[in-house]
Amino acid sequence: MVKPRQGRNGTPVHVAFLLAVNVGGTGKLPMVELKAMCHDLGFSDVQTYIASGNLLFRSSLGAGKARAALEQRLQAYAGKPVGVVMRTVAELADVLRSNPFPHAVPSRTVAIFLDDIPPPDTIRRISGPVRIEGSASHA
Repeated sequence: MVKPRQGRNGTPVHVAFLLAVNVGGTGKLPMVELKAMCHDLGFSDVQTYIASGNLLFRSSLGAGKARAALEQRLQAYAGKPVGVVMRTVAELADVLRSNPFPHAVPSRTVAIFLDDIPPPDTIRRISGPVRIEGSASHA
């Protein structure tokens, strides 16, 4: 398993969440191919989580450049844009620490990572308790 934060020679660990990949039979991308794409981009210690499109890797590129390179490669593969949400290991640890529903059943608690705060009408349509905090939304 990749150790959090900084790695060899200070190479940062990046966490990428690919949107609409291997969900409901659409956006098929075998994880073996995703890992190969990442290696081709110069990423190291690449790991995927089941067939979810969740990805952990090291890269000397900053998060923005790594994301752009990955999105470009994914678009070339899929023939259409594939969204990528990037977070640092520290940001993910903070989401776990700041869980606003600590007594809720863990399998019924969700953190959603967004690049922008959703419009107010979207938030109003969500049923159940929701808390939007920084770049994460808990439901």
